[in-house]
This record gives sequence, C-alpha cells and structure tokens, in this order.
Amino acid sequence: MNGRKGYLNPFPWFAMKNKATVKLRKFKPGDLDQILKIEKACFSKTDAYSKRKFKLLFKARHNFIVAEKANEITGYMIAKVKKNLLDFVSIAISKRHQGLGIGIILMKFIINYSKACGIKKASLEVKTTNKKAISFYENIGFKIKKTVKKYYRDGKSAYLMEKSL
Repeated sequence: MNGRKGYLNPFPWFAMKNKATVKLRKFKPGDLDQILKIEKACFSKTDAYSKRKFKLLFKARHNFIVAEKANEITGYMIAKVKKNLLDFVSIAISKRHQGLGIGIILMKFIINYSKACGIKKASLEVKTTNKKAISFYENIGFKIKKTVKKYYRDGKSAYLMEKSL
C-alpha cells in the first residue's frame, strides 16, 4: 500500500470534478488537528469522535487514509478488516470539499485494495435519518441489510449496510 513520497498505490492521485488533484496517504499523528476540525464540522457533538478516539483508532493499526488537495486535508476514512470483512468505521469530507468526489475516491480506493487482498464483503453503519449518506452509500453499491436499534450514543438507530466485493 506504500507509494512514492508517502502516497498510496495503486492509485496515488485522482482527478476530481473541478480538475484539481487529490492525493491519498496514510494518516500521520500531525494530521490530528485538521481531522478534528473536519469531524466537528461534519458530525453532531454526540456523534463526533474525540481526539482520544482517533488516537486509539490509529494505534489499533486500522486503515486510516487521508485525502489531500494542495497540501490541505480535505477528508479521511477509517476502515478495519475483521474475519475477511472490510468494516468502515468513519468517513468525513470537509464541508468546503463535499460534492467533489473525494468520498467516492476514498471509498473506492479501500474497496479496491481490500478486494485485491481477497476480502469478499464490506459493511458499515449509518444513522437511519442521514439520507444524504445513505444515498451516497447506495450509489456505491451498498444495500441496507437491517436496522440496529439504539446504535448511537444519542439513542438513534443505524442501518447496517453491506456490499459484496
């Protein structure tokens, strides 16, 4: 998964809708402040991960991928593999960069990488009220499998969504 200059292969950069370039690379601890800004802008106080949670996810050696455009972090994605299943933990794109295809680039990168490694299925949970995210995941091929009651800290339910790779 390592590429030149710390960027990831097999797809170290991608053209986006606005003709700019986004680069993918592994998360570094120095990225944390920018990641927290994106997190707080994209999620409610009860849903946003804390600095401590991000540090734990990094230490757990999950796939923690950062998207950059012009040396600015535009988004991130965290996924883990468990029992031959790719499980998406979190994905967020800065408000200013949403709608440019960065989320799709991040998702497709880790899906393609996992598929090449023999992983057969991907899953994620999404708040049942988050219509924008549900539509995004459905457009990538995820399907709602079931509702998980009281999944979130605020008592809200989640859909478990899955995709064959």
